[in-house]
Amino acid sequence: MKLKLFFRMLLCSMALLSFAACSDDDDSLFIEDGIIAYVGDVVVDQNDGTTYTDKDVKIELTFDAVANTAEMLVKQVKFAEKMPIRLDMTVKGIDFTIAGSGITIAGNNIVPEAMGGPFPMYTIINLSGKVTDSDFSFSMKCGEFPVTFTGKAVLTSAK
Repeated sequence: MKLKLFFRMLLCSMALLSFAACSDDDDSLFIEDGIIAYVGDVVVDQNDGTTYTDKDVKIELTFDAVANTAEMLVKQVKFAEKMPIRLDMTVKGIDFTIAGSGITIAGNNIVPEAMGGPFPMYTIINLSGKVTDSDFSFSMKCGEFPVTFTGKAVLTSAK
């Protein structure tokens, strides 16, 4: 499949300037301007014996081969049932390495950005995850709250 070939090229070159990937069934990995998108569930431990799950959250990953860092944009997410609004949260400066057939990500003490500014109360610690051509998963603590994500690559019809 051309999609798997693309991902191998991504792992080898990490030059995400202009990519296109296709499979035999005219579906392609959603890649636009060096961004890979995944959709899945964000699960947050509420630290009271319960968890909150926000389903179908879109996360966009951007890799910078020169700085050897990634950026993660979590789009329109809620971290608790009582959270009054959905927000976009950006986590910058994530370390990444090529590992086998995927990419591992890691980060510690990263202040996320949301609603136009930094959110130090929700500093990201112990971020670790795995990115492949079809799946993305990670775990981290966002402030005092353990968070996990498991998602699949977003496919769009080729035109």
